[in-house]
Amino acid sequence: MSRFNRIALGGLGGLMLLGSGLPGESANDDAIVLMRNNPALELHDGVLSLMGSPVTATLIEVHESGVLKRSEQWVAGRRHGSSTGWYSNAQMSELRVYGDGRKKGRHMGWYSDGTLRFDYRYERGVLEGSAREWYPSGVLYRDFNYLAGHESGSQRTWSIDGSLRANYVVRDGRRFGPIGSKGCTGEPVEVCNALRGAGGGFDASGGDGQGADGGGRVGELALVPSWAYDMIR
Repeated sequence: MSRFNRIALGGLGGLMLLGSGLPGESANDDAIVLMRNNPALELHDGVLSLMGSPVTATLIEVHESGVLKRSEQWVAGRRHGSSTGWYSNAQMSELRVYGDGRKKGRHMGWYSDGTLRFDYRYERGVLEGSAREWYPSGVLYRDFNYLAGHESGSQRTWSIDGSLRANYVVRDGRRFGPIGSKGCTGEPVEVCNALRGAGGGFDASGGDGQGADGGGRVGELALVPSWAYDMIR
């Protein structure tokens, strides 16, 4: 067993997670699994290292109950492959894909009851095409469209009762039509808190944050309300 394998097992307090079938994890005996809170991990200039060497491993985080909270794939010090989160009730909170440290493909998130929370698509680390977000009730919150990370085409938002709040079109960087109110103005406090999540939001350029329960949050879109702080780990 390699030096890194021994470190991985030691950091897990003796839990045998090698070859355990985590999303995207290799099922062979040489697979490396590290805890995300391992104090030996260092992130510099976007490269994650362990004892001076770029990390190629699956990083995990576990809820206090023992339920898996997060699993991330890293290759040569950068996120590469799937990144999956779960709530403490084992419901999946988000599913993302990275390529050489940048977001790619379809990214989806759910509330703890399984209701869809967001559905985005990325190319080369920025939003591309349709980007949708939902209230906890399942009512569509907003439906935006992007081209190379910038708003383009139809952009719409709704109130929790389903009434249209904003309906405008973006052409060549200019907005046409009623923009309406931004953020969560006028909605019940508990709804706004659910939309905001715990501790911040996402940014459209590829950095992302995690809520206290391992869930993704809405707010990844450009022109996000003031509560959507960028959290880049």
